[in-house]
Amino acid sequence: MSFSEMIHVEAEQRLMARVLGWGGLVSRLILFPALILYYGGLWPGRIELTAWPDFWTLSAADLAQALGGSGGLSGAEFTGEALILVAFVVLIANPAIGGVALVPAFFRHGNRRYAWLALGQVVLAVVAWLLA
Repeated sequence: MSFSEMIHVEAEQRLMARVLGWGGLVSRLILFPALILYYGGLWPGRIELTAWPDFWTLSAADLAQALGGSGGLSGAEFTGEALILVAFVVLIANPAIGGVALVPAFFRHGNRRYAWLALGQVVLAVVAWLLA
């Protein structure tokens, strides 16, 4: 790898670090107030706190249905649990968002191999999400 390629890779690493940093920050800004409101009883939910371990194995759509939705996230009632779920979705989607941001950056700097690898990562994440 040449010196100019190393500089660009470092630029992409900084880009990914920024995406991951901001995604983690946004997730925490949603999650911590939601947890305080939920556990403090200020924003009641539909699931008793002691029953949460039973719901950990559910998919997001099944959890939304358990929260009073008609099947799927779009029909879910916005409860304390739903806000916590939104925070976790942001956190989980964060690496895929970073991959999307990296693809044009790698192509712009001529790092086609890394661009195709990042694109492959994004495609695999989308396929896994669709099959889940």
